[in-house]
Amino acid sequence: MIEVHLLVDTPENWVKAMNQGHSALIKIMDAKPSAIAPAVQDFVEISSSKVSADQLISTLSSSKDIKDVDLVRLGPHTVMGTITTQNCPVCSTLSGLNCSLLSAVTREDSKMEWRLLLSGDDTLKKVTDRLDSQQIGFKILQLAHLNDVKDLTARQEQIVKMALEMGYFEFPKKIRLEELSSRLGISAGTLSEILRRAEKNILTRYFREH
Repeated sequence: MIEVHLLVDTPENWVKAMNQGHSALIKIMDAKPSAIAPAVQDFVEISSSKVSADQLISTLSSSKDIKDVDLVRLGPHTVMGTITTQNCPVCSTLSGLNCSLLSAVTREDSKMEWRLLLSGDDTLKKVTDRLDSQQIGFKILQLAHLNDVKDLTARQEQIVKMALEMGYFEFPKKIRLEELSSRLGISAGTLSEILRRAEKNILTRYFREH
């Protein structure tokens, strides 16, 4: 299992338009095929210091690239929910591969940071080959084989923290593995492996330090 952190040039689509036109920061937390084939549904969080939540929803709803929006206001300048589109750069790259999207986040320089969980080096090569074939520039910022790391990766720490806050480690559990994995947008098997490795790393570090 590999966790890879990519810096990717954002293609011309609604993500880049919102990022450049409204100084919006977009975080794609999950991407999956939509019931409206051949569209894709992205689970997103979008914020802008310059544009109100209502304006964000209005702009997204009128975008020609977007088929449907189902967003709620988290604050004066932040929305969260699903966007259905036929032009998702993440999905077109990851479709059919044995990998999970951890997050895809825009930056102020119109690039995106992708965090992916991949089954192995062969899957990583397929991802980079697809980016090359689409003529999308990218750079590998960080790569970690989860069976080699000694301490928690950023993603492991995030998942363990969420599992703890939502009562996964309590007895009886307040949330099941399947429900937690659904909220995180990864398979139950992948989540189980991440939690087991994270627990091992936490205990190893604890006994090493004490």
